[in-house]
Amino acid sequence: MLDVTVLALSVLLALLYFGFLGKPASHGRGVLKTAPVLLLAVYALAAGGPIWLATALFLGALGDLCLAYDGERAFIAGLVSFLLSHLGYVALFWPMAEPSLILGEMWRIGSAVALAILVPALILVLWRPAGPLAMLPCMGS
Repeated sequence: MLDVTVLALSVLLALLYFGFLGKPASHGRGVLKTAPVLLLAVYALAAGGPIWLATALFLGALGDLCLAYDGERAFIAGLVSFLLSHLGYVALFWPMAEPSLILGEMWRIGSAVALAILVPALILVLWRPAGPLAMLPCMGS
């Protein structure tokens, strides 16, 4: 019963945050933006979930907190938190990876090759508009 209550409270808090989207940055906005995922992280720990899951959720909550505030420092801190969070999810799911899911059928291999080509192309397209937020100077500019 507790798991349903935690999930319902997390969803309710996330929905309440929609009312704060147009409002200026504040500590209240930060708390409301962070609370839903933080609640899930605490529950994951309390329920004995995988440490990588709790870590990834905590880092995601930290990213939400950073993005609740204005400014480049908060934005970069949020991006770093989300990057680390996603690395936590990779660590969580890596042991379950099954190479045959990609290599088992030709269309999947083709999709993987297409993504390997399209992702760097997308990065090149988005690099210049990112301006000073890009990590490295744009090649050829």
